[in-house]
Amino acid sequence: MAISMVKFNNILTGKYYVLFYVIVLLCIVYILLQFYRTTLLPKFKTLLSNRVTKNNTTYYYYHSSSYNTTNLEPNVSLYYHHATSDRNSSYPFISGDTFRAFSDYVYDETRNDNLSAVKYGDIVFVKTDMLPSFFNSSFNSIQEPFVLISHNSDYSAPGRYVKYLRNPKILHWYVSNLNQTNLQKISPIPIGLANTRWPQGNLDHITFAFKNHRKPWS
Repeated sequence: MAISMVKFNNILTGKYYVLFYVIVLLCIVYILLQFYRTTLLPKFKTLLSNRVTKNNTTYYYYHSSSYNTTNLEPNVSLYYHHATSDRNSSYPFISGDTFRAFSDYVYDETRNDNLSAVKYGDIVFVKTDMLPSFFNSSFNSIQEPFVLISHNSDYSAPGRYVKYLRNPKILHWYVSNLNQTNLQKISPIPIGLANTRWPQGNLDHITFAFKNHRKPWS
């Protein structure tokens, strides 16, 4: 053992020490290159291929590798109006942020768009627990009839805001957790999957489960 250590020390300090360090350095470079080629480069390519440009702004959206990104529908960008790395769409699946992403205007905890610019038929997304502030302030700035979506909350609706269904500015109201029935101009929509920003909303995990764990009858 002692002889082996002496020989090893001779390599580190003797005439072969340069060659030894060169070999170690080459091994490290090789490992880093393999990591880049197998892990970083595919993720970077996926990021570049999954982008939508709208109003001179490029949005990078998350799209599961389980789907064929070369044959997406021509209007796929409609599902990514407000998609960002933090608040992504779950398209082609339903989630609160899927509805949020294809809306024209957003009123929630992270966005507060200028609703005075709403045009006839535009879609306005409102976080359900922010309906009080929406109807007490921003609603009054809207001049044209619009479609309302409320989602991304455990709160139910319309509740005490049912009176706004009589307002001609609301063309239709789509709501998750609908708490009243037999109403005009209002329709329930599903809660859907967890948003992609949460671990349980990871689309790769979901599509993997669909492909590998589906029951024969499903």
